[in-house]
Amino acid sequence: MPSSSVRIGCALFVVAGISPLSGCSDGGTAVLEFGESDPLNGGMRPIPASLRVSVDERFGQFGELRLESMEPQEIPYESKNNPGTTFYKHRYRMRLTFVDDLDASQRQSIRDIFDELHDARENWPPGITVDGDTSQVALGHGGASLIYFKQYRYGIEMPATNNPTHCIVRLEFEPPLPVDFDTFDAAARKHAIDFEYAPLHEAFTSDRFEVSQSHGTGFGVSPTLHHVRLDFGVIGDAIDMGPGRGGMASSGSHDECNKRVAETGRPFSFDIGWTFDRVVDAELDFAESG
Repeated sequence: MPSSSVRIGCALFVVAGISPLSGCSDGGTAVLEFGESDPLNGGMRPIPASLRVSVDERFGQFGELRLESMEPQEIPYESKNNPGTTFYKHRYRMRLTFVDDLDASQRQSIRDIFDELHDARENWPPGITVDGDTSQVALGHGGASLIYFKQYRYGIEMPATNNPTHCIVRLEFEPPLPVDFDTFDAAARKHAIDFEYAPLHEAFTSDRFEVSQSHGTGFGVSPTLHHVRLDFGVIGDAIDMGPGRGGMASSGSHDECNKRVAETGRPFSFDIGWTFDRVVDAELDFAESG
C-alpha cells in the first residue's frame, strides 16, 4: 500500500453499468479500493448493506452520497516459476460521490477520515502477553471459517443427530508462545491474557469470543504454541457428509459468521465482513469549485 493513504487529483473512472462521467462532481469523489477482496462476490450480488451503512455513518455529515461499483483493475505480473508467463490480479473498487459542495474544512475532514483508517489498519499494536511471555498476534489468512466437531469413541466415529457449526477465526503467534495450550487456556479462562491493542483486549474481556485449540500438523502436547482458534459461537447446523468427510453448512451461515466477527470490531473488521474498515486505499478527487 502506498505510504500515503489518500491521493489527490482529477481523474476519470468507468463505473460498471453506468456511462463514463465527463468531469468532477460538484462536491468530489473518493475511489475506494479493496485490494484483492471483492465485496460484490464476482458481481453476483449488490453492494452489501453493511458497507453502505458504514460509509454513510462516516460521511453522511457531508451531505448526499452515492456509492457505486466500478470495474476491477487488472494488475499484470510475471510468474516467478514460469518466466514469460503473465498472470493477472484484480483490484476491486467502488466510487463514493459527494453530491453537495464541500468547503476546505470539509475536504480536510474527509482526508482525515481516510488517514485515520490507514493508520489504524497499518499500525495497530499486535503484542500479547501470557504468564509473562510475550509474542505478536496476526489473524489467519483464511478469515472467518465454519467448523463442527465429530465425536469419536474408541477411535470409532459416533453418529450425531445434529452438528452445531462454530464460527471461528485463527489467531497466529510470531514468534510462537513458549507455553502449551493448557497454560494458554487456563490464562484465557481467568482473563489473564493481555492484548496490547485495546479494541482486541476489550473484545476478549467482554467474552465476544472463546479460545479453543487449533490443531496443526503435529501430534501430542507441544511446549510452544503457534496458533489457537477464537470461537465466536454457534451459527447454524452442518449436514454431515459421511465418515471421513466434512459437512455442508446451513444456508446463510457463512454470511452470518462474517457479520458476527466484523461486529466485534477491529482488528477483525479490517479483513472480515463488509464495512468501511475494509478499504485499503483511496483516491480523492475534489472539485475546484469546492
